[in-house]
Amino acid sequence: MAPITGFQNSRVRATTRGKLDSDVCIIDGKDIFVRGCLEIPIMAKTIAFMWGVWVSVSKESFARILELWDAPIVEKEPPKFGWLCNNISSYPPT
Repeated sequence: MAPITGFQNSRVRATTRGKLDSDVCIIDGKDIFVRGCLEIPIMAKTIAFMWGVWVSVSKESFARILELWDAPIVEKEPPKFGWLCNNISSYPPT
């Protein structure tokens, strides 16, 4: 599934305006979306509940994400800001 603002738009899908794979969606070379995991901790459990989500990121954040894409350890990297760009199943659209 693509981000809501992206490839769900049939005009984008029908053209060469964008790129979509399982982890990245880029539209018109300026709208950048990255797929990630939204972790929700569960009290008294050692694991978290996770949703796969799309977030929009800045060009600067995306450049850094690409630099670290295959890095074995990124724990010390600060979080990047991103806007949630898809609905989460089981919840009403927002």
